[in-house]
Amino acid sequence: MKLFFSSILYFLFSSAVYANNLNCENFLQEKNITYDTFEGQEIYRQGIEYYNQAYGDDDNTKIAFCLFTDAKEKSVPDAEAMLSEFYQLGYIVDKDLNEAILLAKKAYKKGSILSLNQLGIYYGEKKDFIKSAQYYQKAIDEGDLDVAKANLGFLYFTGRGVEKNIDKAVELTKSALSTDNNRVKSMALANLGGFYYALGLNKEAFQWTEQGALLGNVTAETNLGFFFGHGIGATPNKEQALYWLNKAVAQNHLEALFILGTMYSKGTVAIKKDLSLAYHYYMEAAEKGHSMAKNNLASMLIKGRGVSKDDKKALALYLDAANDGNVLSMYALHQIYSQGTEHISKDTKKAQYWLNKAKQNGLVLE
Repeated sequence: MKLFFSSILYFLFSSAVYANNLNCENFLQEKNITYDTFEGQEIYRQGIEYYNQAYGDDDNTKIAFCLFTDAKEKSVPDAEAMLSEFYQLGYIVDKDLNEAILLAKKAYKKGSILSLNQLGIYYGEKKDFIKSAQYYQKAIDEGDLDVAKANLGFLYFTGRGVEKNIDKAVELTKSALSTDNNRVKSMALANLGGFYYALGLNKEAFQWTEQGALLGNVTAETNLGFFFGHGIGATPNKEQALYWLNKAVAQNHLEALFILGTMYSKGTVAIKKDLSLAYHYYMEAAEKGHSMAKNNLASMLIKGRGVSKDDKKALALYLDAANDGNVLSMYALHQIYSQGTEHISKDTKKAQYWLNKAKQNGLVLE
């Protein structure tokens, strides 16, 4: 099973005081937050503190949004860079990647080096990895930005936008560890753990991942739970596996829910197989939008594995996951329509459509 890698996504804010019916003045008063005498940089610093405690679209995110909005209006360029990420993520404001890019470019013109890292992230989301790498490199050249080193290191490890170079990936990512920013440091540690796991160096993978988890990186916490659950680089330990995975779940990390589902679905050296718990965790992750959880849940339903067989519910889940871009679900739809089921009629046109769609998205049949 693959591990998950981490990236730094700084939240951003809109220049409007009202965003999706959020009235910042009233909201901050309700939360007893006052900063009338603060300079823009101090407001920005407070925004970062709230952001570091934020999980998704919660109150801390809203507070950070409002503080960054005010800091941006007080001519703090990095606040505008942060603002762009709200548009990228769809927090507080409607998701709009083009608007995120526009705001980040404006922030750069006003002197924000941080915005170069944001642009690297946004072009990566657009799958333009060459531009992504160029922006990360520019952030390093112009501002020695540690987070950009870690993000560029990931591109070198995967060979996206640059020629694959494992040594350079590790070197860049380790160089990011000199930062005083624990959020960046923990992300770099999490990625190093992922690198060493992919290279088959499990002891080193565990050590780097544990350091990242102890600094609070949710991806590292998830991967550490996975390691303990499978006895990778450490003695299998059910209590530790569940501790770290549940810690990540408490932070709304969907991959942790998914891993819990897979562990209970198959069983591990530390976790006893329990299909009812597997169904529970897959369902929770699927309801929150996790594509592979939808696929695996559908597989349980179509086979009646641990639950009552329900081909109609399975079909709906496969369709939902396929529309998310899940290739395995596309191929499952091809198989369903090729053969038909108790409640789903055979349909050769739909079967061919989903087979073609799966191939277009990277499916390779042996």
